[in-house]
Amino acid sequence: MQAHYFPLLGRFLWVYIALIVVVGGITGALGIANAGTSLVPIMVAAMDGGGRFVKRAKRAPTSGEKWVLAAMHSLVSVLVAIPILVLMAALAPELLSGVGALIILAIVVGAFLFNVLVCRVFVWLGARNMVKKMGPQIGDAEVFQ
Repeated sequence: MQAHYFPLLGRFLWVYIALIVVVGGITGALGIANAGTSLVPIMVAAMDGGGRFVKRAKRAPTSGEKWVLAAMHSLVSVLVAIPILVLMAALAPELLSGVGALIILAIVVGAFLFNVLVCRVFVWLGARNMVKKMGPQIGDAEVFQ
């Protein structure tokens, strides 16, 4: 793993956590929570990550770099979610009654894989938008990989 990814991960973590709090507060106050609203933090944070990569590197990420960023963003999101799930299970054990460890593992792995795909798309969107915004500063970078 290259060192220039770490500042991007730190930024992703703080943006992701801030968006979880903001989106959670809004959906809780308005009573509109659904599965779609839970994707908003990771989508926006991944877009920010793609844009930040372009700003720092002064070039568009390669296809491989987009996949690496998506996987690392997804890993961070799962690592944030696990303590929340453990806390929920401790406070409301009836939520997991009758659910085996293998099923929980399958759900976590499935969520990770889905997050990788979502992050890949939004890293690409963020990078593409930043390349368009920066224009001549970075030349004719190809982001449509």
